Amino acid sequence: MSNTIEFKFSRGESLRFLSHLDQQRVFQRALRRAEMPVANTQGFNPRPILTFALAMPVGMTSLEEYGRVGLTADVSPEVFLNKMNKSLPSGLRIESAKKLEVEGKVPSLTASITDCLYRVQGALAIHSDETQLADIVNNILERESLIIPKRNKRGKMIEKEVRPFIDQIEILEVKDGRYLLDMHLAYISQESIKPELVLETLNQTWGSAIFDLDPGLKIQRKKMNLKKS
Repeated sequence: MSNTIEFKFSRGESLRFLSHLDQQRVFQRALRRAEMPVANTQGFNPRPILTFALAMPVGMTSLEEYGRVGLTADVSPEVFLNKMNKSLPSGLRIESAKKLEVEGKVPSLTASITDCLYRVQGALAIHSDETQLADIVNNILERESLIIPKRNKRGKMIEKEVRPFIDQIEILEVKDGRYLLDMHLAYISQESIKPELVLETLNQTWGSAIFDLDPGLKIQRKKMNLKKS
């Protein structure tokens, strides 16, 4: 029987600029402070068995992230949650935890993701009201294909098909030159796209900037949906 805890956590405004690697280190230190019996990988360079569903981009906050940790002894979800929240810094919080009752190898957490809901707010690059902005976005999303040039991990420019990942974009508010929207993005074959890339694609498809992609852009992952286990 696997001693694995799956946990849901949130990341607040105070830690929005934490990198994914630094976040891993924060959790590892918290696990040590909480005196959790963490299992390690085998080999010459053993590491804690700690995984996350998706990397958290720098600058993003989230209400719903998922992680898993392998343990060498039985720990109840209640004890794990309480001890970890006492050990984590302000801005990171375990919201819930459960023990995975799985014989043998635990299925991949990343492979369980189906889609994510993002809340995006920022400045508009055009003069528009809520209805006009919704019409512009909906007109663009009527296209079957939305392709944008993107640099891959090897530094080569490729054409990225974005449209299949966009389930829905809902304009919630436009006020004083700023917008608030919800973006529902699919996770396909263990691949996702960032909300910033969607906004960039909308700008490029429209032929001129709709959304200002300046550093004032705020993105929150509100929900991450997983396949039912």
